Amino acid sequence: MDDKLILKLSASLRQLLLDYKSYILDIDIVRAISVAVKKSNNYEVYLSYEDFEELIGYVCAIANHEEDKKAADKFHCLADYLEDCFAEYK
Repeated sequence: MDDKLILKLSASLRQLLLDYKSYILDIDIVRAISVAVKKSNNYEVYLSYEDFEELIGYVCAIANHEEDKKAADKFHCLADYLEDCFAEYK
């Protein structure tokens, strides 16, 4: 599947992912987040179906292994948001 899916992220969610980019092992996903296009108050990240699915896995892993409870909570909320967004493409 060559079509790109659009993930809309607020500036704070995008920054959260960029702050933890060393935990995202796929350079293509990190690059897509880094070069996201700003539209209005959000950033649009263009991901393949597989990369979107993989990003959800990374976010869930970070949420489950983060020792800082506040950061873990942010990642759990982000994981829920990503899963909701991804469900729209299924």
